[in-house]
Amino acid sequence: MRGGSNLLMTPDEAAVELGVTKRVLMDSYRRWGIPFLKVGKHV
Repeated sequence: MRGGSNLLMTPDEAAVELGVTKRVLMDSYRRWGIPFLKVGKHV
């Protein structure tokens, strides 16, 4: 992964980085404590 700790990732990129499917990521990010950013109505 390039950049520093302030780099934002798409859900697809985060899923690849974590080695899970996008569906698993979207269902589990709160439980895993993965920080997220809300931009408008999008998470």
